[in-house]
Amino acid sequence: GIDSRNKKIQDAIDSGIEFNLLAETGKSYMDDSVRKHWDHLKPKLDSGHNMKLLIINPFSESKITRNKLNNVKTAIDPKLNLQRLDTLNSKYENLVIKFTNDIYCSIFYTDNYLIYDPYHLGKTEDRLENYFLALDFIAGSYGYRILKNHFEKSWDNAQTFEDFKAEHDPTNTLMP
Repeated sequence: GIDSRNKKIQDAIDSGIEFNLLAETGKSYMDDSVRKHWDHLKPKLDSGHNMKLLIINPFSESKITRNKLNNVKTAIDPKLNLQRLDTLNSKYENLVIKFTNDIYCSIFYTDNYLIYDPYHLGKTEDRLENYFLALDFIAGSYGYRILKNHFEKSWDNAQTFEDFKAEHDPTNTLMP
């Protein structure tokens, strides 16, 4: 279940050396108010471990479609805390944040573990179902290599945090 998945992720963070996340908002990992994975990642970032954070561009067509299906009424998914990301971006030199329009899945991986959560548009009741499938892989496995490559290709094509801010927040209204 979800508790077992969270425990595996936390164990992977605790034993990991470098960290990479592709996600819609990154809230479960980067937000101290959620406390799901942040309590495990923060000490790693504080001690200088590197992390790449690849967030789905909140203005991309795919994200707008997902927001509509999730009944999000605001221009940006309220789970995406751009101000928090801006603060983290300023605080940690070892954290690099980019934005992508490639919205296919969520991937979190360390040097020894990867969890893959494919995105879909299937709704149950009033929103997209998020907890029905996630696959995990160990380093060296075929799935790990393929999905790590997916992350790297998306990363290479992504927009830097600074360029994202210049394009979408030139008056500093999204990230006061």
